[in-house]
Amino acid sequence: MHMVCMSNLVLHRFKIQKHIWELLFLMYIRILPEIKFKNLFLPLVFSIHNKILEKMKKIFLLSTAIALLITFDACQIADKKSSTTKDSVSGDTTMVNGNHVTGAESTESGLDEAGATFLRKAAVGGIMEVEAAKIAQKNAKSQEVKDFAAKMLEDHTKANVELKELAVKKKIITPDALPAEDQIHLDEMKKTTGLIFDKHYMGMMVADHEKTVALFKEGAQNRDTQLKTWATKTLAVIQQHDEMAKKIALTLK
Repeated sequence: MHMVCMSNLVLHRFKIQKHIWELLFLMYIRILPEIKFKNLFLPLVFSIHNKILEKMKKIFLLSTAIALLITFDACQIADKKSSTTKDSVSGDTTMVNGNHVTGAESTESGLDEAGATFLRKAAVGGIMEVEAAKIAQKNAKSQEVKDFAAKMLEDHTKANVELKELAVKKKIITPDALPAEDQIHLDEMKKTTGLIFDKHYMGMMVADHEKTVALFKEGAQNRDTQLKTWATKTLAVIQQHDEMAKKIALTLK
């Protein structure tokens, strides 16, 4: 970047200097034939010409040096701005309610990007479990499904609070609402009741908990001690949910 800026400036200055020299040369050619005793004045003219060229060279070198210094500083500022923009873009890992959430906080807190991503994904999953459980308590037909939903609501509400506290401590911004597609899914579930709802909800719970178990196993391997401890503890609860969901799903077929 610096080299390109300086090369362009030098080339521009050289072109201007070249035009000046050509203009002076043309002036000498046109004026000299009109001067009487040109043999007498010719050496004097060339002497003046040479002195002018020397002065112009000095001015050119000085102005070029100053211009290069100014350009170098300007390029440095541009590079810093570009670097800042790239850093901000490269830190962007997810969207929260339509806004970019950067991962810069993970550097300040000591939590790596894998840990920050885990917290964000776990937050979305936790919100989904709570909201789906609320619908199930109203729309489910089977008491067993209703009881399962009550368990989901209790355990995941507690886990969500713990996750938020850990995220705040680690300076990680986590979602407070669901992505649009998940919210649409929940809105459609509200329109369903009875056995059809029970089958859909429990099938959803089996699929979701399998994914959540895998996610929390990754979190339990994180190098951060606090995150690792919380993920390991919560994983045991989620595995229990997974087993319960599979058993209930089988009874509904």
